[in-house]
Amino acid sequence: MKRQLILMTAAVLLFLSAACSQKKTASSVRSDILSGGTVNSSGKTEITVGMPAVNKLVEPAIISFNNSQKDYYIKIIDYSKFVEDDDVNCSKAKKQLQLDLIKGEAPDIIVMNPSDMQALVRKGVFADMYGLMDDYGGVSREEFIPTALGSFEVNGQIPAITPNFDLYTAVAKTKFVGEDKENWTIDDVVMAYEQLPDDMKLLHSQLCDPQEVCSYVTYKLSGKCVDFENNTCDFRTPVFAEALDFAGRFGSENAELKYSTDLTSYVGEEFQNEMINDRALISQIIITSFNQSVAWSVCYDFGGEAVTFVGYPSEDGRGSVADCRWLYGISSDTPNKEAAWKFIVYMLKDKKFQNRMNDEGRGLPLIKSFYDDYLDIPAEDDDSIFFVPEWQADEPISRAQAEEIRDYIFRTEIDPYFNFDINNMINEECAAVLNGEKSGSECAELLDSRVGIYLSERQ
Repeated sequence: MKRQLILMTAAVLLFLSAACSQKKTASSVRSDILSGGTVNSSGKTEITVGMPAVNKLVEPAIISFNNSQKDYYIKIIDYSKFVEDDDVNCSKAKKQLQLDLIKGEAPDIIVMNPSDMQALVRKGVFADMYGLMDDYGGVSREEFIPTALGSFEVNGQIPAITPNFDLYTAVAKTKFVGEDKENWTIDDVVMAYEQLPDDMKLLHSQLCDPQEVCSYVTYKLSGKCVDFENNTCDFRTPVFAEALDFAGRFGSENAELKYSTDLTSYVGEEFQNEMINDRALISQIIITSFNQSVAWSVCYDFGGEAVTFVGYPSEDGRGSVADCRWLYGISSDTPNKEAAWKFIVYMLKDKKFQNRMNDEGRGLPLIKSFYDDYLDIPAEDDDSIFFVPEWQADEPISRAQAEEIRDYIFRTEIDPYFNFDINNMINEECAAVLNGEKSGSECAELLDSRVGIYLSERQ
């Protein structure tokens, strides 16, 4: 999963690099470009959307909205055109956009990645979407999945939101972990590992990299060590140190037989069928749509056997993690709040747009009714095949199984401000534990200092 997350992030950066890698001519005049609310030659009111660079993952939503109605036209403002920016991450463009937001001179709608949005949401530069919901309607609180709105709240308000999210979790065969191990603890992981047969490894992973074990056991636990509201952290907990020490057991100096680093043993079809053949305990999966990918992950990959969503080791009983690729905020200073809100509502609720997102694996919807639509498939009986292609007909997924997955999604809390910088720091420091150079507690001490400095610099 972690590798998939990094690849997804790399793909996003690749889209941005096309716009930011070339020299841009600086412009000192932007007021005429940024002024939304004007009527264009087609008679549509223009609403501006500002980005650090044209984002090929966001652009389809804007095009779809522009083609869906006759009253408004979304105009993209590419900030990389206003600054000289050679950086693949569009650093100068981001700073200029953030500065304009704080000065009240920004576009109507801002689209940025979660890490960059995180620094802005507490500065009061975005309109509260609860208030827009009450003032302009279009969607009600009751229409969202149970965990959605609370996940996006900051000080009782919703400064930014996304129409879709990705869910990361881990699955194991029930016969190995039991039915009651959904959202297990690090102690559960250690116990299950120590009871594995010698020819069975912990993670289904083609790389067989001990770093992946560290990523798996710290992924959810690390989130509880950081307080973004107060910009503080505390990694010096017994549970986090225990997770690091467990990962250290897979290091190069004291490699375990149950986690082979021999790539030649798992190639091609043998690797693909590793979970079916009980050669690995845990499969990390990403759910980006409620269609065939769900059926493949929880049914086909496990040979149709019963599975348990063990998730990532956690202390709060919530082992799944959900995040978003992009966040949308409406400038608190824009005079076009109603029109901007219509765009947000469109992405949340338009069936044509959301069905496209589902088909393309662009994320799960926040609105409950779409899950009813996905489940509303004509069936002769409860055992009818659900979202399964003909070649997988021998391993069907029933409606009851699909409903269990939907309910699991509804229980997952969304983390809209997942910070990749901190995640990378943890992986870097964990290397010393894997190499036998530091204990889990020593690594936690270093992380506490390093991440603490990082957080203080962001204030």
